[in-house]
Parts: sequence; C-alpha cells; structure tokens
Amino acid sequence: MAKYTVTYACGHTGTIELFGKMTEREYRLKQLTDQLCPDCYNQQVSKENQENGLPKLEGSEKQINWAEKIRKQNISKINGFIQDRRNTLKSWEMKRDESLAEGKEPDHRLLEGIMGCKMEVRSLEEILDKYKAETSAKVIIESRDDYRYEQDMLQRFINEHQWTTMQEAMEYFNLID
Repeated sequence: MAKYTVTYACGHTGTIELFGKMTEREYRLKQLTDQLCPDCYNQQVSKENQENGLPKLEGSEKQINWAEKIRKQNISKINGFIQDRRNTLKSWEMKRDESLAEGKEPDHRLLEGIMGCKMEVRSLEEILDKYKAETSAKVIIESRDDYRYEQDMLQRFINEHQWTTMQEAMEYFNLID
C-alpha cells in the first residue's frame, strides 16, 4: 500500500492510495492521469444528465454523485439492449419480407420471433422511461445491479404486469390489428 499524488487530465491533483504489485499501481496511475478528477467528473455527469432532461436527484451529496454515475452507466446499458433488439428485429423483418417477396409464407417461428422482439423493445423502452424518471439517489444506488442483465429486466417487467397470456401482452403494447 502506498499513497500517490495524481495530476488528472483536468489539471487538478489528488492523493490516492493504491494496493497491489508495483506494475499494477503504475498502470492505475497512468489511467488516472487520463481521467478527470472525481469532482470534475461528477460535475460533468451531472451536467450531461441535466442536458439529457433527466430529473435532479434527491439525497446527500455523496449519494447523488454516486447515483449520477450509476444512472449514466445503466441508461447506456439499457440503450444498448434496446439497440441490439432493434437490430435483431430489423434483420428478422428483412427475412420475412424476402419470403413474402418470393411468394412464400414466412416461417411461423420467424413471425413469433418478430412479435416477441417488438414486445421486448417496447418493454425495454418502458423500463428506460421509468428508470429515467427516478429522482431518489437511494433507489438508484440500491437497484444498481437490477439493470445488469437484459433478461432479468424483462422478466421483472413481465412479473410486474402479471400477464397470463401472450394475448394480454400483445394488447398492452397495441400489437394486435
């Protein structure tokens, strides 16, 4: 264990304690010199969140700083899940359209997959909207691991709505003609 003085990318300096092998410490020090100091980083994240229309968080200063970081990471993660599902949906819809252009009836599993994918995208969008509306730093901190895995989020979403049939879920998302 040793204390080091670090000059961050923003020009501010700080003292940190590092543990481990010397090579690991040197590597960590190099990383820190390429980053903003904790105060500047917290200000940047708060500013970005405000610019993105996210509500101001309530809690202690320490809770808010931590929750702002968590919120930024989780929103990015959920947006990534949504984009992945949209890409899959686009691919599957192209396959369906190719079948129809060839005069063939698309495989029922493909059509079910498209419907399921649409519901997943809409579920994730609703999860994201609800997450973005949260104003309690405490709630964001306590639920920080709840947004780690896409399937876990979707399962919680389904459980919250207590759908018993696919028909009910499709009606919820207005996917029935």
